[in-house]
Amino acid sequence: MVRFSIIVPSYNSEKYIQYCLDSIFSIDYRKKDYEVIVVDGGSKDNTLKILNNYNIKLINSSNKSIANSRNLGAKNAEGENLVFVDSDCLVNKELLRIAESNLIKYPCCGSFYRPSKNAGWVARAWLLIERKKKRFVDWIPAGNLIINKKVFWEIKGFNEKLHTGEDFDLCFKLKKKGYKIYNDSRISPVHLGQTDSIKDFFIKEMWRGNSLIRSIKEHGLITKETPSTILTLYHLFSIFLLIVSLFIFNKTIFYFSIMLIIFPSLLLAFRKTLQTKRLYLFFDFILLFLVYQIARSASIIKYKQYFDIIKKFKLKNQISWITWEKDASIRSSVLAKELNARFHTITWDTISLFRYFVLIPKTIRIIMKDRPKVLFVQNPSLVLTTLAVFMKNFFDYYLVMDLHTIYFKPGKLSEIFFKIMSSYSLRRSDLIIVTNEEYKTEIQRRTDKEIIILPDKIPDLGKNKRLELKGKENIVSICSFSRSGDEPYIEITKAAKLLDKNIFVYMTGNYKNADINRKLLPKNFILTGFLKIDQYRNLISSADAILVLTRCNNCLVCGGYEAIAAGKPLILSNKKVLKDYFNKGSIFTENISYEIAEAIQKAIAGKRLLSREICQLKNIKEEEWKSQWNNLLEHLKNVY
Repeated sequence: MVRFSIIVPSYNSEKYIQYCLDSIFSIDYRKKDYEVIVVDGGSKDNTLKILNNYNIKLINSSNKSIANSRNLGAKNAEGENLVFVDSDCLVNKELLRIAESNLIKYPCCGSFYRPSKNAGWVARAWLLIERKKKRFVDWIPAGNLIINKKVFWEIKGFNEKLHTGEDFDLCFKLKKKGYKIYNDSRISPVHLGQTDSIKDFFIKEMWRGNSLIRSIKEHGLITKETPSTILTLYHLFSIFLLIVSLFIFNKTIFYFSIMLIIFPSLLLAFRKTLQTKRLYLFFDFILLFLVYQIARSASIIKYKQYFDIIKKFKLKNQISWITWEKDASIRSSVLAKELNARFHTITWDTISLFRYFVLIPKTIRIIMKDRPKVLFVQNPSLVLTTLAVFMKNFFDYYLVMDLHTIYFKPGKLSEIFFKIMSSYSLRRSDLIIVTNEEYKTEIQRRTDKEIIILPDKIPDLGKNKRLELKGKENIVSICSFSRSGDEPYIEITKAAKLLDKNIFVYMTGNYKNADINRKLLPKNFILTGFLKIDQYRNLISSADAILVLTRCNNCLVCGGYEAIAAGKPLILSNKKVLKDYFNKGSIFTENISYEIAEAIQKAIAGKRLLSREICQLKNIKEEEWKSQWNNLLEHLKNVY
């Protein structure tokens, strides 16, 4: 009698069966002591032609059930031990040697799958979720399961009523009989046929969920299955609540149900991230847990009916554009208008985390309503971009990220969190837009996605009223007082003190939350507060020069475009990206008070020449932008 019978069920397995059998016949073990049995369930492709090239025991069956194929192979097996291998797996060379030593102590052993070198993120992340480090486990996948033949028939083999999940059922019967299941990671097989798209993953988990329900009917609810069963029912209730909210048009219930659906996946992903110590997979885990739970919940409904609903769900609009940034949405609105896209600015006044409980459901609702073929999102917000990446897996749109530079104070926790989320969104977007070559070079180090350069379009300021300002010479300092702290506004206030009293500095923006003591400001320094668009444009048009400073290295400041549009000389921070773009009509300075003051005096002294140069620059940049815009349109041609 041979020691091992390796049983491989197959059905239309031409893609992987050759690699599988090659790995089996490469096992380092006595050839006379193992046999290879392939049970084919009526393949209609080239599987049988491939099988004829191997020295195997071929059994043909009209039953496509994988449980039936495994049992049929076991009935025809001569070996003392049965080795079940899936046709899309590559076995370890030491499989039988290690199994032989394990079977001395335990009647059943095996291991969980490893991803192939070419596996995508879905396969890699899910196999990490399924992998167990414990020696003794509750189940082992049948694609790499070794069991003593007598014990196999003692528990009556695989349950042929199940289309899938037969391995879980078999292991349950083993445990019920008091047998231990030994997990040995040394014999992990490479799984070539792992699902590698969210859509396929969803369908497969629905299929598995159907068999799990049948399995529970067979053996009742196991204690360890109780939490997952409760979670499935919880998600089913949440989905039902979501559907009800759409029918009755109740926004409160809609937002609440979305949060109910997402929350468990966040907790499970956090736990798995800590276990695997792979922070960069946190968002992948969230998505997979979410899809898994929705699929398992949907499996309670009839599979065919549910899939027919999905197939009827078609893309509706050509292009949508979403931003969460109220103050920074001018670029987005201009570009969306050029694209004839549906433009959505979703904002929430508070800066607390609570705002996401409003912004996220609103965004999901817009995507569900628009059903775009192409979706543009402005980044920041990074949370918006991450959400758009999640939703892309369900709505299958082409995702374009309009990536702006984000400044962080070094060492801040927010910088670490940003890098994790940014890495995720960069890997999942289809196309990335940046404003300059320097930033493109930086992003290319972090992603292999296509990146195109598109600065802001030079705005049309229209006809503006010239204001009577207080100074003989007037400088407008454009500032947003952003929380990131990238603007050296304190140095600008100090610079104003060094200027002649007839040179006034007007600083725009909402300064209320800024660290400025208004009592200590010089008389020639004026805080305008947040201005309406007409007031703002009138002020720019009335200035002698525009001052826009930043600590960010790769940022093309918005105020610079507006200065070009108004034909005003520019005073900018001494950054390479700014010097490359604003290469005419500009004075550059370090972000230090006395150098800023000196740069202002230079701009005033050379005002006429700088004004002529800035007008020349406007013509150049408008032509450049047209070319860059056409480049973007070329990229989108094949998409919609």
